[in-house]
Amino acid sequence: MNHKSYPTDLTTHKEPTPTTAKSKGHRWIPLFATVAVVLLLVPIASAVLPDNYLLFSVLIKLSDGSFGSGFFYGSKSNVFLVTAKHVIFNPETGNLNAQSAKVLYYYNQPSNTPANTEMSIDLVGLYSNTLIKAHSTQDMAVIHLGKMISTTQYVYNAFIMVPHPIIVTVPLKKYEDVQVSDEVYLFGYPSSIGIRDIAGFPPQIDYNLPLLRKAIVAGKNPNNRTIVLDSPTYFGNSGGPVLAIENPSLGIYKFKLIGVISQYIPFAEHIENKTYRVGYIQLSNSGFSVVTPADSILDIVW
Repeated sequence: MNHKSYPTDLTTHKEPTPTTAKSKGHRWIPLFATVAVVLLLVPIASAVLPDNYLLFSVLIKLSDGSFGSGFFYGSKSNVFLVTAKHVIFNPETGNLNAQSAKVLYYYNQPSNTPANTEMSIDLVGLYSNTLIKAHSTQDMAVIHLGKMISTTQYVYNAFIMVPHPIIVTVPLKKYEDVQVSDEVYLFGYPSSIGIRDIAGFPPQIDYNLPLLRKAIVAGKNPNNRTIVLDSPTYFGNSGGPVLAIENPSLGIYKFKLIGVISQYIPFAEHIENKTYRVGYIQLSNSGFSVVTPADSILDIVW
């Protein structure tokens, strides 16, 4: 079945010129030279991300009641759903976590107004036909959704129901090219946060909309070949894309995918009752998270 999509360029977003920016109410900051006092007018951008940032990530709702995040990725003519391996597979048994899933994602209508819809996925059928592949050592998995036969036509597998297909891609940034202190954006659906289903407490967030976080690369772990961010993440964030901000020239921003959210790093607190010699370990969120590098995608797509 042929489906119509609306191509979107999400890799480059150009800021308005100083004249335009000033008219939109941007703030200005003065910079002073050390030798001669020079006043420069530099606009502080109000938005780095393009308006259609909603298209970057998807919400994966598995039939067992668990949630995760992910994104679409194009390799040659193939279309994949990329997420963290533990979202799809049980880390202990290696079996599928659920028999099916629904993927909520946003797409651009002809009016350029984002709207969402759901894609139904038969995980058992896909896995039986070797259309789901997991990385052997990294927390990364891909689901082959189908093929792109033209820029506007897609042919999907029999195990997929797709009302409004769309592919959103950004260039990958290799693990070796990721630098400590790189600025990044985290995309995803942290479904475990907030208060909901409690009388008198309306939901604090819209769980069908992604939440963003801005962070920096705090470090890298060469032994595990992973990336550490100075940002907390929560259940539901797993599999969400992490984009690095590239600023090649003033007012122009580009984005590269450096990986997917894998897990948060816990802070372990040892609590002990010395009288009765009873103790336990309490784990809390340290505010740091682990990212599986984008290179891992290239190892398992075809």
